[in-house]
Amino acid sequence: MKIVIDHQKFTEQKYGGITRYLSCLAFEINKLNHDIKIVAPLYINKYLTHLPKKIVTGFHFKFTNSHLTKVLGLSNNFLSQLIIKKYNPDVIHESYYTEHPTIKSSQPRVITVHDMIHERFPNEFQNDDTIKLKKKSLARAEHIIAISNNTKKDLMEFYNINESKITTIYHGPTSNLIDINSEIRKTAEFSKPYLLYVGHRSGYKNFNLLINAIGLSNKLKKNINVIAFGGLPFNKEEITLISKAGLKSSQVVHIVGNDNRLKNLYQNAEAFVYPSLYEGFGMPPLEAMSNDCPVISSNTSSMPEVIGDAAEYFNPESAEDLLKAIKNVIFSNRKNELINLGSKRVKIFSWKKCAEETLSVYRRL
Repeated sequence: MKIVIDHQKFTEQKYGGITRYLSCLAFEINKLNHDIKIVAPLYINKYLTHLPKKIVTGFHFKFTNSHLTKVLGLSNNFLSQLIIKKYNPDVIHESYYTEHPTIKSSQPRVITVHDMIHERFPNEFQNDDTIKLKKKSLARAEHIIAISNNTKKDLMEFYNINESKITTIYHGPTSNLIDINSEIRKTAEFSKPYLLYVGHRSGYKNFNLLINAIGLSNKLKKNINVIAFGGLPFNKEEITLISKAGLKSSQVVHIVGNDNRLKNLYQNAEAFVYPSLYEGFGMPPLEAMSNDCPVISSNTSSMPEVIGDAAEYFNPESAEDLLKAIKNVIFSNRKNELINLGSKRVKIFSWKKCAEETLSVYRRL
């Protein structure tokens, strides 16, 4: 079977959940001896540089800007069409939503839906055409992959899609592309105990709740720092929030880095905190569990489905409830219990299983 994944997200995203998912999926399908290609003639994505050359059709651009990204996208639409005529795939997996397909062909199409954030929180996405483009993509897809049953349920609710057209397939836990040093735990980056937050912080991500919760406790303010990994530097509103909560700027630190650094942070954290109001799946909790980091998570959307019993849950609308959850974990034996539960839970998820189930969808088409 010949499979093609199109260029869209690889043209505009250096790092990110969607391109990591597709890269890991392609890597595992290739290991199962199937002919899969990511056709991205001109791309900026870093994950593709770790894939075997036979999987990726294209050249890597190290530097880009918004204008160049648009030019690359238009160029890729044209170049992809030439490549597809020669390759003649059996299935096309679209990497994101477009009004018109980036690759014009009669082959059946698959698309993966990662979340329904735009539909659940429309006020956070003003002047955004994602929903319009998503409708077009879902309509032309022969089959849809949802990354959780919660996302599948939301798809059926918002778009009235027949259940038979949707298959739930879970991600693997962490990247399978890079051999990360297993001895990295020996060197802690920070001397003071800290809670770890990962990813973007605005809107439904609910980072403010974590700061407000710590601000309610003098004991935590004296003894615990917060490390926010990824996303943009703190803005003025966040700096004001941190100050009003009674925390010093040195106690709440924003850092960025590669997978090695993130692994180090997970392995040395008191706990990973996930206050999000909504997630389609939630990769960071699996990453935390894979690195023996106890998980403190909100109890909404896909989180209980994915994390199971391996987290201390809280109501993401209540700073007091989050504070209680933090104390229950870091000031008791609950921390070790969650580490053990997490190491068992994460074994349910694998990229090999994700690849095998995705191949089953391709075969049916």
